[in-house]
Amino acid sequence: MHEPTERLYLTCVYALSNAKLELSLSLNEARRRGTDPSYARLIGGLGGVSHVRLGQDLEALAAPLRARGGEVDEASVDELIARWPHRGPREMDLRVPRWGDDRHEARRALAEAVASGGAVAAAGGARGQPEHERERARVMAALPLVQRALFALRLSRARSLAWWREEMRDRSLHAYWLVRRWLVEAGRRLAEQGALDAAGDVFSLRAAEVVEALEGRLAPAQVRARVADRLREGRGFAAFDAPAVLGARAAVGERRVGPGAHAGAACSPGQARGLARVVRTFEEARSLRAGEILVAPFADPAWTALLCRAGALVTDSGGLLSHAAVIARELGVPAVLGAAGATGRIRTGDLLQVDGTAGLVEVVRPC
Repeated sequence: MHEPTERLYLTCVYALSNAKLELSLSLNEARRRGTDPSYARLIGGLGGVSHVRLGQDLEALAAPLRARGGEVDEASVDELIARWPHRGPREMDLRVPRWGDDRHEARRALAEAVASGGAVAAAGGARGQPEHERERARVMAALPLVQRALFALRLSRARSLAWWREEMRDRSLHAYWLVRRWLVEAGRRLAEQGALDAAGDVFSLRAAEVVEALEGRLAPAQVRARVADRLREGRGFAAFDAPAVLGARAAVGERRVGPGAHAGAACSPGQARGLARVVRTFEEARSLRAGEILVAPFADPAWTALLCRAGALVTDSGGLLSHAAVIARELGVPAVLGAAGATGRIRTGDLLQVDGTAGLVEVVRPC
């Protein structure tokens, strides 16, 4: 189940990249005729994006709790888990429990939504839709009649694939959760049989090895030896700082800017001013207060509810097609992504001016 789901997700990513390249042909023609289109505005306001629906559901559950004094009841936690059992703090890591496995995490997420004071967005694409329509009309007016239909087709394809990319990302996370459930049960059985010292050691085995161990084709001593080797190998990478991107960086993040300024990709239009909250992990990001500028190395699906209360988003990596860019556009949150080294040069408490239209971040006043 996981492999075909992940394959389809990656196919959507690849197809979206091709669609963006095709769309750029029309956009370049518009530029040649004196109009500079905004890809971020054209691709924003998709509506019904799965990760935004999570924020909407959190707010739908949080609003009545907030009105009743803020205490989270078990029935509301049950409802959140029923809707989103596969979500959690680190959804790409099979070792980490999801809400369907850990009521404490689900309750904590709901309590944070209650405490956000209603900052969780409920529009879900409505903010970007008018901007999309205006930008589409502006490009159409710039193109000759014979090229308008082709532009409309290319734009429709890119928007559809952007939506499906996010939808398949959510379904991929659901498949991850099902794989995790299977592995947790396999680990429990192997630990009972003495093949594992602890049930959690199952995450150090390859999928085929787990099956072989369950079927008795891999002796308990062999299983424990392979786990020990993998744990030893893992400790060797404990201090390794993996690069966010393999290969050459996009030149957009290397523009020359003045002191105290940072350049990146203009991924979600708009301007915002606020205090920086520099984080490097999801746990640190949970300290984000409503209206603060979230500055992070990246932002994956688990961060969606946090983006709902951010004044703007700045990341070291990412670009126009990334998950963070799509969600920021849907929420109407200005975003500058791929601002290399931002987390190292910006400090929590700095007053920032973020221009998601131009792709610039300025430190207005250091803390």
